[in-house]
Amino acid sequence: MSTVYLAVDTLLQDRPVALKELRPAPDATLEDVREAEAWFARESALLSVLHHPLIPSFYSVFREEGHSYIAQEYVPGANLEELIGREGPIEEQTGVEWGIALCDLLDYLHGRPDPVVFRDLKPANVLIRPSGADPECRLAVVDFGIARRFQSDTVGTVIGTPGYAPPEQYQGLATPQSDIYALGVTLHRALTGYDPEHPRPDQPLFSFPAADELNPNLSSRMAEVLARAVALAPADRFASAAEFRAALQGLSARRFRATPFGSRSASSGRRALAVMAAKLKLKI
Repeated sequence: MSTVYLAVDTLLQDRPVALKELRPAPDATLEDVREAEAWFARESALLSVLHHPLIPSFYSVFREEGHSYIAQEYVPGANLEELIGREGPIEEQTGVEWGIALCDLLDYLHGRPDPVVFRDLKPANVLIRPSGADPECRLAVVDFGIARRFQSDTVGTVIGTPGYAPPEQYQGLATPQSDIYALGVTLHRALTGYDPEHPRPDQPLFSFPAADELNPNLSSRMAEVLARAVALAPADRFASAAEFRAALQGLSARRFRATPFGSRSASSGRRALAVMAAKLKLKI
């Protein structure tokens, strides 16, 4: 029920901004319009208090000629869904780095005094800044339209994106573990190319093929981490975004760790080189 434009703020040195306009459907009822306005107001109020490197800066909210608008930082670049469609699955190390960054964002949202559940994490909502951007801020997460403050044991609106929303979200019971599930699906999509919105006919609902079977270049440990993140029952997933992040950091340390010079492995390498040199009658 909204449209986003690339606009220019003429009062601030022609700064480019992302301008989101509330635009109900032509056939929307008065009740629909009022509900949309309430959602829009909640989104702007939430964005005004959120401050994280992965969240585009909030500039203002205003009404003009009967229409409501939110102005935010404009983030150039493609979203993750477009990147996958154009280039295929990302490399595991990139998935680890981006997964850690997204876990950090979820940890920030869930750890606030008034916790926030995003409810719509998916590749289309993850923007990738141009290559010259700060590596720690390479991603940006947009569209907080259905994010809400978390209230334990409170049933909310049944809303989300098919394939990325976990089963409990279809019962109106979105929790921090629901965001962990969505992040797990997002990384599974990015690392394998498997589209959860158009699953294989033989795949049971809310289940995913093993990531390392879809992409043999992935480690079995990465497949295990993803499988835990997208577990059917919330209790079987990571207990928090921080725990999910620790699992990814541990994976990175194990798989991509450089062997220090002077270690046993390095000594073995020098011995092998000496044997080879002897066979070739070389001096080293």
